[in-house]
Amino acid sequence: MSYDIETRKIFNEAQHYYAMGRYEKALAKFDQLLSIHPNDNDVLYMRANSLFGLNRYDEAVDCCSQALANGFFAADCHYLLGKIFMETNRYVEAEEHFLEALRDNPERADIMATYGYLMLKTGHDKKARRLIENALSIDPSDEVVLQYHFYYHLAKNQRDDQVEALRRYLQTSDSEVRKLIQMGVMEYSSGNYKAARENFRQAYLLDPTDEHILSILKDLERSSSIFYFPQRMIERIGGPAVLWIGMVVFFLILQGLGFSKAIGIISVIYIVLCAYTWIMPLIYKAIQKLRENS
Repeated sequence: MSYDIETRKIFNEAQHYYAMGRYEKALAKFDQLLSIHPNDNDVLYMRANSLFGLNRYDEAVDCCSQALANGFFAADCHYLLGKIFMETNRYVEAEEHFLEALRDNPERADIMATYGYLMLKTGHDKKARRLIENALSIDPSDEVVLQYHFYYHLAKNQRDDQVEALRRYLQTSDSEVRKLIQMGVMEYSSGNYKAARENFRQAYLLDPTDEHILSILKDLERSSSIFYFPQRMIERIGGPAVLWIGMVVFFLILQGLGFSKAIGIISVIYIVLCAYTWIMPLIYKAIQKLRENS
């Protein structure tokens, strides 16, 4: 698309904001450009990506479909549509678009790895591993491939493989924010909430406009609070369901041994613990609101 001097200036500003991830500002510029050139497929695609980055998924689908209809690269459009549908848990549609993208460009390692992650999310572990390994063989230094390679081992809870996958990712990524986020994710998965919170805090300091990082940071601050210590312990043993089953078995053992009074005392403790874990989030939220208003 050929632009006059003024339009070229707007386009350059839009690209600048887009590259920085400042999607709100980029969108304002893209809308200016589309008012002049409504069928500019480059602008339509970047606008769709910006909307995706802002979690405006329905608008992103519409805009990406327009970019595709106006001749933008089919692999890129189907890849973006696949990511949108994966993010919104529309997995069948996501797979259709990933397959379409790979049909158009079968050597795109980033698409293959993302499709592998979709397979992991939907329980097809063997296919997920095969796709991610194929992606690694095509482009072992691609940042997206290494990211999903790390996520695969994170999901499989293979500590040594996690560390190696993270090491490879950190060597390749040129974004300090993404590096900190990945390290935070790994610390969180290991139950190191304090370290995870610090990584996300550092990431937010580097990019204080990212609302998603801020939201995660708030969740981590809550999770690492002393008030949530019982919840953390419950999660470490497998969650509320495992605790409930354990208590039933324990009561049966006590009953078999004839310790009826102990069953009553422990039942009261268990009920108090359940009530605490239910009430505490409401209390914590109220405390945080008071702090924010003070």
